[in-house]
Amino acid sequence: MEPFGEALRRLRLRAGLSVREVARRATCGKSYVSDLEHGRRRGPSMPVAQALDKAVGAGGELVALASVVANLTNGADAVEGDGDEVRRREFVGLTGAALFDAVLSPSDDSARAGGAIEALAEILVDHAPSSGGPMDLPSLVTAVRAAKRNYQACRYSHPSPAGLSVYGSLLLRGAIAATHSGERHTITEFLDEAAEAGARLGHEGNHMWTAFGPNNVLCHRVNIAIRLGDAGAAIEYARQVEIDKLQANERRAGLLLDTSRAFLMRGQHEKALHILRAVGDLAPQEIAGRAAPLRLVRDISATAPPTLRREAREYAASFGVDA
Repeated sequence: MEPFGEALRRLRLRAGLSVREVARRATCGKSYVSDLEHGRRRGPSMPVAQALDKAVGAGGELVALASVVANLTNGADAVEGDGDEVRRREFVGLTGAALFDAVLSPSDDSARAGGAIEALAEILVDHAPSSGGPMDLPSLVTAVRAAKRNYQACRYSHPSPAGLSVYGSLLLRGAIAATHSGERHTITEFLDEAAEAGARLGHEGNHMWTAFGPNNVLCHRVNIAIRLGDAGAAIEYARQVEIDKLQANERRAGLLLDTSRAFLMRGQHEKALHILRAVGDLAPQEIAGRAAPLRLVRDISATAPPTLRREAREYAASFGVDA
C-alpha cells in the first residue's frame, strides 16, 4: 500500500501545485503538509484528508487511503484496550499541573492540585497570574510542548469535542507565548497542530468555554503574523476566516482590528480605515477606552495621506483621539 504522504506528494505534483498552495487550499500549515509528505507525521484525520483530497483534486483517493490507514491504526490501538482512557486522564492531569505551574504563582497549591479538565479549561480562558506577577512564558512554551507530546502519545481514535477544544486552545496559547521570543519553528508547530485539532473538531464550538474551532485557529494565525511583522500573511489568513461563524462580536471585532492593523502596516490606509469603521459599527465598545484599538485609530489618523487625512482625523476625534 502506498503511504499517505507519498500519495499526497504524487497527486500534488500531478496537479502542478506547491506545498504552500496545497496548505492554503486545505487551510493548514505548510510545514504540516511537508511533514506528511516526508513521513514525519501519521496519517491525518478524516476531515484533514478530505480537505487535502479536494486541494489536489484527488477525487477521493486520499480519503480512501486515509480510511485504510485509520483502520490499521485503530486495530493496533485496540491492543491497548482500556489503557487509552487512563492515558487520557493522565494527559489532562499532567498538562493541567504543568500549565498551572507555568501560569499561576508557585504558592497556589489548591490550583496546582487540580487535575480535572475543567481546571485546565478555566486557565485557558482566564490565565492571569493570581499573584499579579509576570507570566513565565518560556515555561509555558515548554509545558505546551510536553502536553502536545503526551497527547499524541495517547493515540486514541475518537477524542471528545471537549478534549480537542482544550488541547487546541492550549496549543494556541503556547503559540502566542512563543511569539515573545520569536521561536518561529515552535509557533508553526503549535499552530499546525491546533489546525489539525480544529479540523478534527469540525465546527466552531464553545466546549469547556474555549470558543475553539477552525476559524478561531485562523484568527490566531492573523494575530501572530502581525506580531511577527508579516502583514501579507495576516491579510491572507484573514481572508480565509468565515467571520459569520465566529460566535461573539468581540471575536469578530478582534479579527477586524488585526486586519485593519495589517493593512496599515502595508500602507493601505483607506482599507485600514474602512475596516476600522466596520469595527466601530459592529462593537464600538471594542475601540472606546481600549489602549490598543485607540492606538490603531491614532496611527491611521497620524499617517494617513492628504486625501484621507481629514476623514481619518474626524473619525479619530469621535473617539476623543488627537492625531
